Amino acid sequence: MSACDERAPAEKDIVKTLFVLYDANCQFCSRCRNWLEAQPAFLELRFIPARSPEAHCQFPGIEKYESSNELIVISDDGAVYQGPS
Repeated sequence: MSACDERAPAEKDIVKTLFVLYDANCQFCSRCRNWLEAQPAFLELRFIPARSPEAHCQFPGIEKYESSNELIVISDDGAVYQGPS
């Protein structure tokens, strides 16, 4: 494959923001949020309390991911990443 065959990702293909849904009632989660906000980041990180009206308004159908006590991250292209917090 030559260099001409490779294409740069289109601007719309580049994730710019990750939405991190976290448990605002968990002291550990809140401390992690504060620490992450203070770190340099390649992407914008927006923290939203899980199970909040804002989370449900911004991400309709999010309740199907809220059944467990796991961290949920959603990219601005709609990809959902979930795993143990």
